[in-house]
Amino acid sequence: MTVSCSIDNTFRLQTAVATGSNSYAAPFDGVITSWQTQASSGSSQQLKFKVFRAAATAGQYVVVGESATETLTPSSLNSFAVQIPVRAGDMIGHYQPTGSVVGCVFWSRGL
Repeated sequence: MTVSCSIDNTFRLQTAVATGSNSYAAPFDGVITSWQTQASSGSSQQLKFKVFRAAATAGQYVVVGESATETLTPSSLNSFAVQIPVRAGDMIGHYQPTGSVVGCVFWSRGL
């Protein structure tokens, strides 16, 4: 399902999911080698893939890896290569730059 993410200049990280749903956390140590997102039909869509790690303070996270800011091709599945080392429990998210309106669905591959 794709929904509009109209708030730009924002980091997004989903720290919990319903039982039986896909997790956004790395299941083990490894390297994320690519990420994908299905772009909506609008123009000027950009995203930066991010990897977050829990900080010592509960509810706080540190960015431990990120891609370049990528411009998306509208109405297409966009794929990008990355090399981001992760530890078990690291979580994926994204950053939406100022002026960008995107659909909020993406996938990663490599673990």
